[in-house]
Amino acid sequence: LIHLIDATAEKVGESYKTIRKELEAYSPELAAKPEVIALNKCDALTSEEIKKKVAAIKRASKKTPFTISAVAHQGTTDLMRAVIPFLK
Repeated sequence: LIHLIDATAEKVGESYKTIRKELEAYSPELAAKPEVIALNKCDALTSEEIKKKVAAIKRASKKTPFTISAVAHQGTTDLMRAVIPFLK
């Protein structure tokens, strides 16, 4: 699973927790699958803001998120490379 979280949201940690709760309610089997977390729209933030958002996701998920911008094509290649092993 790839969890894309809008990095421009004020409380990205809460956004992650909401996604997890909804996923677990919908399907415990799906919620048990490996996940990769990505903060999207990072092109709209300063490097300091990105650091704070990454820290919030780490606190909420115990994982380091990828920082990407789908529009600017930043970080997307690294994200896809991280997902490939799960597809086999």
